[in-house]
Amino acid sequence: MPKQSVLLAMRAVLGAALLMHVGCAAIIWRRGRQARGTHRVKIRGPRAWGARLMPVTGILILCFIALHVLDLTLGWGVQSSGFSQATADESFAYQNLVASFQRPQMAIFYSALMAVLAIHVAKGFTTVASDLGAMGHRWRATLAVIGGLLAVAILIGNGAIPVLVLTGVIS
Repeated sequence: MPKQSVLLAMRAVLGAALLMHVGCAAIIWRRGRQARGTHRVKIRGPRAWGARLMPVTGILILCFIALHVLDLTLGWGVQSSGFSQATADESFAYQNLVASFQRPQMAIFYSALMAVLAIHVAKGFTTVASDLGAMGHRWRATLAVIGGLLAVAILIGNGAIPVLVLTGVIS
């Protein structure tokens, strides 16, 4: 079995999952537009913002994934000057990550996109719970808190990496 076979399999599964997610999101968006018709009710408040931002945050995350792959995996176009291509014997993922986040614009971009991802995950989590039948007020409130905590964990965990590289804690 080749050394990189598990990594390649994981990338293939993640790529397929991403394509299915985007396809399903487009179908749900189109069906929602058709179901509402011309006499739409305007929802206001925090729930409305989350729902309105889902397509926008989804597109931003898709662009981020493309940039992330170009920068850290393939080394095409936007990679740092310190980028090292992986070989059959060794990977330079850590070194490429540090080299990339030493550029302030990439660190700021990555951190900002973690906030976008947190918004998307928080709203998506509650939407999935609702779609799967969690309709009671207590269940929805509990799942909204869990989704929010998950989003905050992603924001803090992944958002800290570029900050730690820029401040020299990670080198």
